[in-house]
Amino acid sequence: MKRSLAAWLLVGLSLCVPPFCKGDICDPNPCENGGICLSGLSEDSFSCECPDGFTGPNCSSVVEVASDEEEPTSAGPCIPNPCHNGGTCEISEAYRGDTFIGYVCKCSRGFNGIHCQHNINECEAEPCKNGGICTDLVANYSCECPGEFMGRNCQYSKYLYMFMCV
Repeated sequence: MKRSLAAWLLVGLSLCVPPFCKGDICDPNPCENGGICLSGLSEDSFSCECPDGFTGPNCSSVVEVASDEEEPTSAGPCIPNPCHNGGTCEISEAYRGDTFIGYVCKCSRGFNGIHCQHNINECEAEPCKNGGICTDLVANYSCECPGEFMGRNCQYSKYLYMFMCV
């Protein structure tokens, strides 16, 4: 039986042998009790968004409530800190859709997302001037300036500075 190159490539691409390929860390979902798995910070990390009444890294701990009038007796939604990349967890009356979550992550500069898990691409704002090439870094950027320009954003002419220094 003769197979085309495309058929062999299709078969080859469908076979995945670790450690040469990695799947989605959230498949199957590691979060318990209906928790929602959030990935994207790195290939090997995830966080769980737990439903009301559950807490912990995998939503496996039950939040015990003494009565309807009292606060939960667990350490609270900010322990351990669900916010990544230096984000600060603040207790609040926050809702995500119609689900009460009890906290909000205040992200450090350069990060966003529900749990501050996404690095912002600062190059989207096109900070490099005069033909400079922007490189996105973690919570930062750098500009590679053409020969006649300099400065953080390639905003200064080298020739202007040469005349000022003479």
